[in-house]
Amino acid sequence: MSLTFGQTAVIQTVSGFQGSTVAVPVIVKEWHNIEAITLHIEFDPQALTYTGCDLVLPEMLSFCFNGMIGLAWCDLTPVTLSGKLAVFYFTVNGSSTINFVPICEVIEHPYIPVNVNYWNGGVVATQRRLDEL
Repeated sequence: MSLTFGQTAVIQTVSGFQGSTVAVPVIVKEWHNIEAITLHIEFDPQALTYTGCDLVLPEMLSFCFNGMIGLAWCDLTPVTLSGKLAVFYFTVNGSSTINFVPICEVIEHPYIPVNVNYWNGGVVATQRRLDEL
């Protein structure tokens, strides 16, 4: 069994004007020999309206329901990932944290759970100044 450390997943924090659309990247680092990914991410649906996502892995599935985003992927051919895994798009109604839910799981070949350090992010809503209107 291999014990590996240093694998991270980060939801970045961005700011945006109320009513605007923001892009929130999910960045991963040092994910080697990965066979399966299941991520659950939550946000405040009163503060953010989910409008879609871009995914790095074309076979990755995604869904969003009532403030919960789910991502799932598996393949018999392991991959190495370091960089952008996904970008979520939201319309900003207010500020919200965007958090990994503790049931996330990443599996390394041959079927070994990876100890990932998860870092939460969010969206900070800002108001336009009168001279910008």
